[in-house]
Amino acid sequence: MRSASREPESLAEKAAAIRKGLQDSAISPLRLSVQVMDIVSNWPKYRAEANNKSYADWLRTEIHADYGVSWYAVRARAYHRLGKSVAVCIHHNAAVWAINNVPESYWNELILKTRRRFKENNGMYVTASQIRKIGRHIQGLTETDVRRKDVRVCARCIQLEQRIERLERQLRDVDEEPVQ
Repeated sequence: MRSASREPESLAEKAAAIRKGLQDSAISPLRLSVQVMDIVSNWPKYRAEANNKSYADWLRTEIHADYGVSWYAVRARAYHRLGKSVAVCIHHNAAVWAINNVPESYWNELILKTRRRFKENNGMYVTASQIRKIGRHIQGLTETDVRRKDVRVCARCIQLEQRIERLERQLRDVDEEPVQ
C-alpha cells in the first residue's frame, strides 16, 4: 500500500524539498519555481523562521542554488502561462524560450505540438532546440528568416513589426486618396 505524500510544513522542509527537486530533473524547476515564488510573496510570514534573513539570502543559503528570485519568477510565469500539462513535458529553459518568443496567439498550437513531441520522444521532455523548431514552424519562420534579421526574434518584436507594417499600409492608403 502506498503512503500518501504530505506537503512540507516548515520552511526548512520546503527548502529541502525544493533543493532535492532542483537536482532531480530538468522539468522540476518549472513546478518548484511556483513554490519558491509563493514563499517569496509570503516572506513576512516566513522571515522569523528564516532567522530574519532576506528571501534572497534564504534562497542562496538554504536552497544552495546560484539562482536569484528573477530566475524563479520567469519559470513560475512560464508554468502559469503554459499550464501544468505542458510543464511536465518540457525542459525549463525551453518553456522560458517559448513564453518569450512565441506570440500568445500561437500558444494553443504550441501546447498541442509540445504534447505531441513529448509522446514522440517516448516520454522524454521536449528540449530547447525542439521547442525552437516547433515555435518557428507554427509562426511560419524558417532558419533563414531568423538569421536574416540577425537579431533575436521575440514575440514582442513580431507584434511590433506587424503593427508597423499595418500603420505603413494605412499611411500609404491615406497618401493615395485624392485631396478634395
